[in-house]
Amino acid sequence: MLSTYMKRLFTFGCSFTKYKWQTWADILGLEYDEFVNYGEPGVSNQYILKSLNDFIKNNKVTSNDTIIIMWSTINRSLLYKDNKCIHKILPLNLSDDLIIEKINESLGIFKTAVQVLTKVDCKWQMLSMVNLYDSNHIITDNNRNETRVKTMFKLHKDILDMIQPSLFNIVFDLNWNSRPHTIINTKPELSIDQLLKDYNIVRGCSWPSFDDFLKDDFSKCDENIKLEVLHHFEHERNVIVNPDSTRVDFHPTPIEHLEYLIKLGFQISSLQYQTVVQWNNTLCK
Repeated sequence: MLSTYMKRLFTFGCSFTKYKWQTWADILGLEYDEFVNYGEPGVSNQYILKSLNDFIKNNKVTSNDTIIIMWSTINRSLLYKDNKCIHKILPLNLSDDLIIEKINESLGIFKTAVQVLTKVDCKWQMLSMVNLYDSNHIITDNNRNETRVKTMFKLHKDILDMIQPSLFNIVFDLNWNSRPHTIINTKPELSIDQLLKDYNIVRGCSWPSFDDFLKDDFSKCDENIKLEVLHHFEHERNVIVNPDSTRVDFHPTPIEHLEYLIKLGFQISSLQYQTVVQWNNTLCK
């Protein structure tokens, strides 16, 4: 059982909340007497809600407490096997119906979270990793499905208005490649031999040769094949071909997390700012 007399912060989310380097949660945690980060890499919105429910069920939440959630992306699912949670990341090119199903699922999750949070005596806030629906989600039958999405958003406007703009939107300008100059010191080693091995494992019969892929030569492929190949290996190829200008890890750096908080209107102390600068200098070239 957690203590209840101190000013406490509890955060929930995926790897954009808890990662191998510091995130927005760690920055905010500097100003609290007690800080516990329940974020887990790769988890879905379903799991984030489960974590929130488990926490509230097992702990006494008071008016001294703050709960902040950063919602994840819709292309993740939570499965159960042998009473264990299995986290599954779905491909980006989901079918139209599945996209709408996942959007509707997340809207229900957000609504449930609000209901849970309004019943406890604490301060709370909801952030977001990415937009609930954006250009990364491919809708082929635009007229019909865009209308369905707009209708769902209209019905849940009161809930959506409680969620802060996404980090993907206001820091990365809806493009993860918008800041390729940031080189992470902790980047993993990737050899051309390992990339070749990975490429051949996944390679489809219509894919270009590995040499053509490295040269960005897709002249023998149609556009769909090119998109499929680049979806799997474009970033890894750039790491090999141009390592000094390629960002290996698109998780926000501490300074980018700080930028997100500032743009959302959080008050940042000198301690937080100075600490983030130290974290960032250690992490980045």
